[in-house]
Amino acid sequence: MKETDGKPRSVSVSRLRVLLTRTRLVGAIAVLLMLATGIGWSLASPIGGSPDDDYHLGSIWCPRPVESSGCHTIVIDGVVNVLVPGVMAGHPCYAFRPFDSASCSTSKPKEAYSFRYDDGNYPKGYYRFHHLLAGDHVTRSVVLMRFVNVLIAVTLLSAIGILAPPEQRSRYVVAIGMAWIPMGVYFVASNNPSSWALTGVLGYAAGLFYSLRTSGKRQWVLLGLGVVGAVLACTSRGDSAFYLSAVSVAVFVGVRWRRSILPHAAVAAVVSVIGVVVMLGTQQAGHAVEGSGESSPLNATRLYTIFLSLPQFLAGFYGRRWGPGWFDVPLNGVVTITALLLVGVVLFLGARAFCWRRVVSALILFGTIAGMAVLFAILNGLSNFYTTIQPRYMLPLLAVFYLVWIYDKDGTPLMTRMQAVMVIMTSALTNSMALHMVLLRYTHGVPDADKATFNLDHAGTWWWGPSVSPMTMWAAVSLAYLLGALLLAQVVRPGAGPGKDLPPGGREADPLGSDAASANPTPVALTANYQDRKSVV
Repeated sequence: MKETDGKPRSVSVSRLRVLLTRTRLVGAIAVLLMLATGIGWSLASPIGGSPDDDYHLGSIWCPRPVESSGCHTIVIDGVVNVLVPGVMAGHPCYAFRPFDSASCSTSKPKEAYSFRYDDGNYPKGYYRFHHLLAGDHVTRSVVLMRFVNVLIAVTLLSAIGILAPPEQRSRYVVAIGMAWIPMGVYFVASNNPSSWALTGVLGYAAGLFYSLRTSGKRQWVLLGLGVVGAVLACTSRGDSAFYLSAVSVAVFVGVRWRRSILPHAAVAAVVSVIGVVVMLGTQQAGHAVEGSGESSPLNATRLYTIFLSLPQFLAGFYGRRWGPGWFDVPLNGVVTITALLLVGVVLFLGARAFCWRRVVSALILFGTIAGMAVLFAILNGLSNFYTTIQPRYMLPLLAVFYLVWIYDKDGTPLMTRMQAVMVIMTSALTNSMALHMVLLRYTHGVPDADKATFNLDHAGTWWWGPSVSPMTMWAAVSLAYLLGALLLAQVVRPGAGPGKDLPPGGREADPLGSDAASANPTPVALTANYQDRKSVV
């Protein structure tokens, strides 16, 4: 029927508004569910539960210079010690003892002296910020810090996702999920500076990446959010500050140079230089490898052995050998297998379309991840370096690699609806199993195979309090992640969100420089972007 009085258009506009309102509501619920998931993970381990937490918590309570931090100091055997809450004075009593629960941590003295605190190894920002949250109630302060880390991550990354080009939002969500389940979420929800490193590097990369692929005010807000991510990276770890330069190079290799991107390039150049300066100003580079063992001559055999160990090192991103806690929470079984299965799926999906700029960008990021590990192995005389180098040092770059690898300028759906459901269910299963294992390790200790228990409430010896049981929290967090992921898939499907800013004339920006883009795009009906499509992610 022909349009004669404008009513069909009015109906379309009305439907558009309803769908936008519904999409925003569903999106808000999804974000809240992901926030709840992060908060649940922050409660899964006791005080001191993440690697080197005694060092990091001591540095928070007594930020350098310790002489002006307000902490009492004493010299023991020529080493300055600081007075900190007893629970963070030295390694936790359960560290490296996987068969013991965390119940022994309740018998710690109220205060004790410790020599483990930051004296220049790390940037000051992370410790000084969290020092503002340190109070007399130690447990409450530690948990609050974890909550704040989760809130920072969810807020920053959600804001970037909202402002990103609509056709790229699904890929953005997939990149985060594939890189962060389960180890990324675990570290983001911890007291470890790796929390800000993960959030910051990804925030900078995504903000810069998507600012080059939109226009108007949106691109500047995205660029500003990227700078916020860079601040987090530069104030938390020296290596994450250095990664900003690798991210900048990878991002700009993937775009066609033109005058309009000069402001973005200037910001990236400044950020990269600052990141390198921050790295050089810390002692972290020298401590990246611990216990390197006996040095052996570099020859073809050792190089071959080094490269053979690389896959096992990469599997450490998903808990292989380097699991949660003090690397004493075993995730080597079904958790790691299911996570790596998803990785294979995403790698194959990203390889469907070839674009040399995208491939080169991805290779730069992968080369940084693998190259740094190989370089450390060579310089320290290692062969099987996956047993020595912690993958979490390179983990901040993993999500950026996926972001670039699965990018498609045309916005072609990455998966069909059924494929998306299968990926979500597998991801939710991985998250649930990993969380259950972490809770089991601290409430009961890792049991023998013939004594394993599913019910976390049965005969547990450690927990925060009686308000919510470990089993209840596990079930609630598992459900929150599943529902949140399903809702996110609905929100970020192609055509499910508000439109993006376009350059003058209505032509979509083509940063990759492809000649395939038409200068005279075909008009699209007002409601075309809101069709119910079979391909959702």
